[in-house]
Amino acid sequence: MFMEQYDEPDMCQAIRILGQLPREYGKNFAEVWKQKLKEKDKKAQNADNARRKLSHYFQRLFGLYELDIIENRVITFFGKYEGVHVFLGIVEPMEYELNESYDKSAFKCFRRLRRIPSKVDTEIPPE
Repeated sequence: MFMEQYDEPDMCQAIRILGQLPREYGKNFAEVWKQKLKEKDKKAQNADNARRKLSHYFQRLFGLYELDIIENRVITFFGKYEGVHVFLGIVEPMEYELNESYDKSAFKCFRRLRRIPSKVDTEIPPE
């Protein structure tokens, strides 16, 4: 089920749309995206839909892992997908821009699997 969802053309399109944000908007892409979203910019709205699609995909995987419905080796397998880099490096900063108190659980899990440091934790000053 999850492999088929990941292989769907709209998931590929979502990853492509999100991957373009840093190139189009620069280092502070999430801040620029949020402002453009407020201005009802069509590209920003498309990026928001892509963010939701990818975020919900990995959040569902993580939820099933937390409930012990899928095993550690399964979540590790999905953690190797290239979309995880987009989830961690692009979606997470977007989530932060929308809500500074966003749920970090799935991001921490996949970051641990990929041994990737958090851009959000390193770039956002502690409260």
